[in-house]
Amino acid sequence: MADVNVLTTNAFNAYDVPQYYDDLFLERAKLMLKYENLFVFKTIPENTGKTVFWDRMKPRAITGAALTEATNGESVASSSEQVSAIVSEKGSWEKISSLYSLTAFSTAMKERVEVMGQHAGEEIDTLQRDALYAGATVQLANSKPHASSIASTDTMSVVEVRKAVKQLKRNKAPLWEDGFYKGVFSLSGISDLQGDTNQGNFVTANQYKTPEKIKDGEVGKIAGAVIFETNNEKVETSYSNVYSNFIGGKEAMATVDIAGKGTQLYNKKPGKNSTDNPLEMFSTLGWKVPAFATATLNANWIINIKTYGV
Repeated sequence: MADVNVLTTNAFNAYDVPQYYDDLFLERAKLMLKYENLFVFKTIPENTGKTVFWDRMKPRAITGAALTEATNGESVASSSEQVSAIVSEKGSWEKISSLYSLTAFSTAMKERVEVMGQHAGEEIDTLQRDALYAGATVQLANSKPHASSIASTDTMSVVEVRKAVKQLKRNKAPLWEDGFYKGVFSLSGISDLQGDTNQGNFVTANQYKTPEKIKDGEVGKIAGAVIFETNNEKVETSYSNVYSNFIGGKEAMATVDIAGKGTQLYNKKPGKNSTDNPLEMFSTLGWKVPAFATATLNANWIINIKTYGV
């Protein structure tokens, strides 16, 4: 393709081009993924079937019983519940005409790969968002009785974050590796939180001691939670001003990949023996996730703070 040749001449040899597009695609896709901050990943081996299982351990009872001297006492077994999900493939593709390939500007293929990466990221991000929405425990702003009762004064606030964090702690939700809970909030949620005059210990990004370590989309910390921002917001179908804002601990939500095979880019050129493309009128560009699934492991460890937003 013409644009590939230009890239090859200006930057690197022909063997580098597929890797360049793969990296470009994954980089753009990664920028779209915000809700995955609330998921733990499980890698499963190939050829193990379509159903994936997680063991959800039950807390052990506190008895306070003392051991008798020189006696081991009775063994008390731990117990667990099994959570399962069915994996499926996700993906999309498009045709690229031979005329386009011959006449497009040198940046055309690069831009197509970037757009394809953004689409892949948004698709997966939306699937994860909807899984969170279906599985999380709901907390309505200002303790409103129903989402329909949420009014313009029921916005995101430090009080709501603290309330959610307190409930996560009460439910013994595990912290993430950095010692915090994590939240992914809507644009309205972030804006209202940053504008809260009672913001307490909210630390914005430009106040971090190590700003170079801030992850993509991370906007600050408050009440023991690291908060991320997303523009892929979940809005109530029946109430257009009610937005979801998720906050949770580790092991609340899970997703999978097979043998470490994540989202992949496919750039196929026509083959001389192809019967469905005999005049080589088009090539194809697409992406696929070989296996995707999500599961709610513990609804008590993930909270959806529903607030008013615009």
